[in-house]
Amino acid sequence: QSATGGSSNVTGDLISAAARIEPYSLPYDAEGKLIVHPGGKARVWNVIDEWKYSTNQRETLRILGSLFTEVKLLKGLRYRMNFGPDFRFYRNGWYNDTKSIVRELSASNASVSNTKDFSYTIDNLLYYDNKFGAHSIGITLLQTASKWTSESSSITGQGMQIPSQMWYNFGSLTSAQLSAWSSGLSESQLESYMARMNYNYNNKYLLTLSGRWDGASQL
Repeated sequence: QSATGGSSNVTGDLISAAARIEPYSLPYDAEGKLIVHPGGKARVWNVIDEWKYSTNQRETLRILGSLFTEVKLLKGLRYRMNFGPDFRFYRNGWYNDTKSIVRELSASNASVSNTKDFSYTIDNLLYYDNKFGAHSIGITLLQTASKWTSESSSITGQGMQIPSQMWYNFGSLTSAQLSAWSSGLSESQLESYMARMNYNYNNKYLLTLSGRWDGASQL
């Protein structure tokens, strides 16, 4: 992890920093104050209380659903609709204070990325069933549509003046302090049609005819 890098690997840095400390080095002085450089070595940092200076927070919210309705239209004819939505929000924010082992007294840095995903599948089905004498017939017609949308954004900067604001105040930074930012949108959808007919004679002979068509688009 570079002191001016745009990513955060606090766990790896913490282990590396702790490994550099000599076993006989004292973490506190005679007055109980934290020794920043144990053993007096400039490139060796005290890892005690590091949790106060480095934060990496991930939040995920996901909502899934499964809905359906079915209506009898006429004798032997019925309609059914299935609807399955899926919503997901994900945020990853990290902040490294100037006192953290990641920054080593250089300017603090922070980053936040947000991703919002939404998808759904909707099925429209028509069923027709009829029986006359030794003959029976069943017809199924299906139209289904699926759509996926994903929005993302991220920003990284350094030089936050107030540690408690972490990644919540990028507006206070100058353009020179913003090292990276991006946003994106991706969409895709699929539509399908299907028809199937089952014919049965006297419960001995069965004939099935079916066909399907699929179409897709991508953004």
